[in-house]
Amino acid sequence: SSLALSADSAAITHSGSTSLAISSTNGYVSIAGATGSYVDVESVRITDAKIGVSSDADLITLTSGVATVAGKVHTTTLETTGAATLDSATVTNALGAGATTVSSLTTSGDLLMTEDAAVLTHSAASGTSLAISSTNGYVSIAGGSGKYVDVESVRITDTKIGIAGDDNLITLTSGVATVDGKVH
Repeated sequence: SSLALSADSAAITHSGSTSLAISSTNGYVSIAGATGSYVDVESVRITDAKIGVSSDADLITLTSGVATVAGKVHTTTLETTGAATLDSATVTNALGAGATTVSSLTTSGDLLMTEDAAVLTHSAASGTSLAISSTNGYVSIAGGSGKYVDVESVRITDTKIGIAGDDNLITLTSGVATVDGKVH
């Protein structure tokens, strides 16, 4: 049997002290407003396949396999299985990741690599070059104190230039290049 309420503003009120349950023992429960209307549950507004609040009723739109958020998502932890695609992202604290592919990266701070033997690799199959440049200043490539920088087979340690087996073939000082060995 059905319960029909014909008042313009009808209400079902529970005045007991414990709870009110609406359930079905053999099927689903459907709560629907008229076409173009909505259903409010506490402070949540549901309109067709949209979820929101009274002042912004379409914060989340649901379609098969997709939840579209029209606004910001605040979370304390974000986890995903499989690939995640971001059109853009702002990271204000640490970004930790495993295998990650980034097509373009802009940072207003430093890029810190904490791996013991870190590698920056250019691996494009049809690529012709890798450039490290500065549009407004000099480029500094330095090893730690007492360490060296290898460029191809040339080793540079502080102001000394050489190779792995003889790293001080040339020593540079202001206006002077001192050669330690033979000049051919």
